Amino acid sequence: MTPRLSERLQNLLRRSSSSNIQWIREIDGLRFIAIMAVILQHLLERFARHTSLPASQPVLDDPIAFFISRGTVGVFLFFAISGFVLALPFARYYFQGGKRVGIKAYFMRRLTRLEPPYLIWMGLFAMVLLIKGAYSWPDLFPHLIASLSYTHGIFFGGYSPINPVAWSLEVEIQFYLLAPLLAALFFSIKHPMHRRLILGGVVFCWILMQNYFGWWSFPYKLSLLGQLPHFLIGFLVADLYLSNLEKEQRFHLGWDLVALLAYVTMCYTWTTELWKNLVFAVALFALLIAAFRGVYFRKILQNGWIAVAGGMCYTIYLIHLPLLEGITSLTRNLLITDSFWANFLFQAAICLPLIWGLGALFFLILEKPFMKVSAIKLKPVWSGVRLQMNRLFIPGAFWAMCLLFTSALKAQIPFVQNTEIQPNTLKPEIDTLRLRPLEALIQSALQNAPELDANQIDYAKQTLVADVQRKSWTDMFTLNGALYYGNGTVNELRSVSGSDLEYATGRLGKGINLSLGVKLSGGDLTTRRQKTRIQMLQLDRLQSEREILEEEIRALITTQYYPLENILQVVRLRAEAQETIGMARSVAEKYFKEGNLPVGEYTTLLMQETKAREEFLKAQSEAKQRAVLLENICNTPIWAN
Repeated sequence: MTPRLSERLQNLLRRSSSSNIQWIREIDGLRFIAIMAVILQHLLERFARHTSLPASQPVLDDPIAFFISRGTVGVFLFFAISGFVLALPFARYYFQGGKRVGIKAYFMRRLTRLEPPYLIWMGLFAMVLLIKGAYSWPDLFPHLIASLSYTHGIFFGGYSPINPVAWSLEVEIQFYLLAPLLAALFFSIKHPMHRRLILGGVVFCWILMQNYFGWWSFPYKLSLLGQLPHFLIGFLVADLYLSNLEKEQRFHLGWDLVALLAYVTMCYTWTTELWKNLVFAVALFALLIAAFRGVYFRKILQNGWIAVAGGMCYTIYLIHLPLLEGITSLTRNLLITDSFWANFLFQAAICLPLIWGLGALFFLILEKPFMKVSAIKLKPVWSGVRLQMNRLFIPGAFWAMCLLFTSALKAQIPFVQNTEIQPNTLKPEIDTLRLRPLEALIQSALQNAPELDANQIDYAKQTLVADVQRKSWTDMFTLNGALYYGNGTVNELRSVSGSDLEYATGRLGKGINLSLGVKLSGGDLTTRRQKTRIQMLQLDRLQSEREILEEEIRALITTQYYPLENILQVVRLRAEAQETIGMARSVAEKYFKEGNLPVGEYTTLLMQETKAREEFLKAQSEAKQRAVLLENICNTPIWAN
């Protein structure tokens, strides 16, 4: 590729920025690192789940697989980048007297920039699930509405079945709504050191509250309660960027080492322990600073193609998981050696170009047109509203057409028609039988597994115990009080002048007696920390047990699913063979009765027909057994309706 052609392609694929936000190559380079981490993690999970290799679960004991499996740190990096990008125009206004950020334009840009691609892709993925028969429309509709309104994590407390990665976009939207208020609160503090200390203190205190209240667990982790520190770290870096990083051109190789150590530290400290969460926040902050202060790390991030690829991350993030599910299900049997990693690299060589190529195409078609700054110029108001309605009409109409197309197509496709399937039998019309998608069966099994329900109950109980233990310090305080009010008299007998006696009369007043006490028990003080730690370890144990149970269920269903798929294909082939031999035998019988066919040849055809029938019945019996076994494991119907 010639340099001029490369430059033209980069300009074509480069994201469009707002007029008051310059293109910062390092930020888009960081986006590339974040999206690659997420894609590689999901690719490893899908390949390990679908491949027929015996050693397909290396995550627990392989260091390379461990780092790839930590791809979720890329999502947290996305959160920090969003905090940086959203804070920058507000910070310029407060620090440098830049252009004031209009709240109406701010929210309208978020709407026109993010909503159209999101509506299109979520509607399209919902259509695919309906066509495949993974969900019925009544079951899928609540998930679709919650996903489109960015409230799936709030109402369902879990990932959306339409596109599980959309959980982070819901968190992003929550932060977008609060960003102007947070910017006004923090950036209005004039003294730089005070402002940064307060920002760092809020991050520190929020992590303490996350640990205290359990916000790192479901469903809180799917909301801003569990993720706010990552965004605020971006705020802090934006503050430093405008003060020092943007102006001073001082780079050092030491920051390259810091970047490497920071990412490794993030992989090892992504957990629920308090001290690791604090270290993770420091490492995330150091990684962002290193992007502007490193030598080679900065050059890598500034590379034209890396920065351009990072700029397309929104579209790629939306489409990569469904694409990986589809591609790996088709390529799972393409094995080049017995080595897990050689085959993983082979799968990556297939999947990554497809994802990036389709991502670039859909970025140009469905995302970049909505980035244009003119979309947020709202003078007059009615023209702006009409403009936005026109811009949203295309994705809205496209999505509606997709749903109509789905309904019409579903009525025509035999294998998704509403057919009653008995759980313990196979219909004779074997060609009409289609299994539900593997992932849909796994999700149904996870929802219906009694072991997981019991684990969830134990986890809830242990969470309550941990909350009580964390709050037990209040038992050390006692508060006593008394209130008295009097209006009577008191007589006091006093001696006056030797033997003479005299009564003195007085009046009682009113008053309050209040005391606050602290009960200090040496045993409680020394063991409370250990008790709290024990409760946290119990929660970690239950969480680990749940993950192990989920992996066992996934592995068990996977090992039964693909053999059943294969045996169903065998049944179809046996049925075709039996039908072909039956037709040949019918023709031969006519010739045999006319005396034009020897007895031996006719007998051979009869034996072949009998053998074909026996093979068909044998394959059908095996398919029945496997279907019953799989349905018992899933606790749900396995056939597409």
